[in-house]
Amino acid sequence: MCWSATNPVTGVLLRQGASLLFDSSAIPDKILDVLAIRAEVLDTRHGRRATSALIDAHFRALQHLQLNPADAGYRLAQRLGNTGPEALQSYRGLVLPDQYANRQLLSGGGVIRAVTEISQILLEQGRISSAASSDIADARFLPRANGGTHP
Repeated sequence: MCWSATNPVTGVLLRQGASLLFDSSAIPDKILDVLAIRAEVLDTRHGRRATSALIDAHFRALQHLQLNPADAGYRLAQRLGNTGPEALQSYRGLVLPDQYANRQLLSGGGVIRAVTEISQILLEQGRISSAASSDIADARFLPRANGGTHP
């Protein structure tokens, strides 16, 4: 994980004399959190339902964070072991794409471009033996723009 300068842990380390060597804000759109699911899981009805439920829960939580940040911070703090303000501070500067931005990233090629670029670098360095597949992104489990259900 790459910590930004706004992360509470980073702040503590900087106050203790540490130096910030890298901040991911220097490489926008290159570090993405992804949900990776094996194809054989998506081939089952249970797997598709579980995937849809997980994605729905993610977007409900994101909406709660946007609409009620104080309560969301309190709930996050319980999981992260810090205070509500510290939990919210750790999200400062992060881009948390909504369902529409996710659809654009997955359908419009943003993820594919990032994966292709990073894959090429890793290939050139000999860290991987073949380039990443171009069918690595799938937007079909995102909520539909009209509020409809998943496939």
